[in-house]
Amino acid sequence: GYTVLALLTQSTRFRAAVMRGGHGDLVAALGILEPSGHAFGLLREEGRMKGTIWNARSRYIANSPIYELDRVHTPLLIIHGEEDTTIPVFLADQIFASLQRLGQNVEYARYGGENHTEARWAHENQRDYLKRMIGWFQTYLKGDSGDDR
Repeated sequence: GYTVLALLTQSTRFRAAVMRGGHGDLVAALGILEPSGHAFGLLREEGRMKGTIWNARSRYIANSPIYELDRVHTPLLIIHGEEDTTIPVFLADQIFASLQRLGQNVEYARYGGENHTEARWAHENQRDYLKRMIGWFQTYLKGDSGDDR
């Protein structure tokens, strides 16, 4: 999800996109805690950014797509499990609210009781997720191959 969002801030090449289980704010992601209380977000981001937020602040901001959302013009479907312990749902909420505020074409589907990996979701939610994603791409990519089915 993070990668999709980062790409959309840098390119208008795509006619539609889906961000699943993602986020766009490395600073906010520092607060991700595992259920045990382990500082998962802090340690993960410090490794990627080769420093702490205090000594590499500009690197965290430069690599946080949330600060560039005004550049996103691709219709985006956001999918997230409400019980996600890998990427807390508030990080997806943040992207949705920001893109909505910017007047962008964004849709958000939150799945109650679901964690990060959709392969472990209830079958009903897996079906809905796939139907939404297929429908999203059919809406925005219709006619790309010359076949309007």
